[in-house]
Amino acid sequence: MSDSTSTDPRVERTRRAVLDAGAELLSEQGPDGVTHASVATQAGVSRTTLYKYWPTRAKLLFDIFSSFHDDSDHTPSGDVRTDLVAMLREHQRSMSDPQRRRMFVSMLAQAQWDADVVEAKSELKAIPLADLEAVIESGVVVGIVRTGIDPEAAASRLLGPLMFASLVMDDAVLVDVESIVDDWLASVRPDAG
Repeated sequence: MSDSTSTDPRVERTRRAVLDAGAELLSEQGPDGVTHASVATQAGVSRTTLYKYWPTRAKLLFDIFSSFHDDSDHTPSGDVRTDLVAMLREHQRSMSDPQRRRMFVSMLAQAQWDADVVEAKSELKAIPLADLEAVIESGVVVGIVRTGIDPEAAASRLLGPLMFASLVMDDAVLVDVESIVDDWLASVRPDAG
């Protein structure tokens, strides 16, 4: 739903009901259980209403998945290390939540054969990558990060240990976020290489 329509309280109530119902279905059944019909029934709204605001299942999944992400402000503070540590700690908290972890795992699994989930996942991936790219660019400007760093490669190196700890070890809290950031920064200095 667009932000301009969210000022109408009825539209906002419908939006919230749809996202809550979708989140419940996602948690219980995974992405496969999230359809316009199932969400409409669960939310108590018409399918016509759902299609009006979410014309595709991919858009519906994206908004449901997005509703689980924190709306933290990722404006770089100017201190690259502090910004990266804060971003990774936010991901660490998110990955430590059992419900979010379950939904994330189900999304990854379903993306192997579901084009709507692939589309939603691609759009979701762009959000943290844009934030990370802004931090990397600020590091280039202040001279502590060399130019040409690929945000996807950086995300892999920075978030990979958290993903492993969360998905394999079942405990993202075990990860020392500051060490990950320090190791990454040491490897991307302009004189490293």
